[in-house]
Amino acid sequence: MIPRHCGESWTGRNGGGSSPPSTLPAYMAVIVTGPMDKSGSTVSGEVLRVVVVKTDPGYAGTGTVVGAVCG
Repeated sequence: MIPRHCGESWTGRNGGGSSPPSTLPAYMAVIVTGPMDKSGSTVSGEVLRVVVVKTDPGYAGTGTVVGAVCG
């Protein structure tokens, strides 16, 4: 499930995911979650914030928060 607002819950599967993309976009929205729950292979939590991150060059998985959609 892709949350659209702060306060909504999200769910996902733990492990067994697809391969990461070869490149990252220059900017992307990222959810910020609080404590997560795990039941079997399903993980879930609540969206505390949705922020916009300007990704660093390369594929380091790092960047700078440049704005917030909510929160």
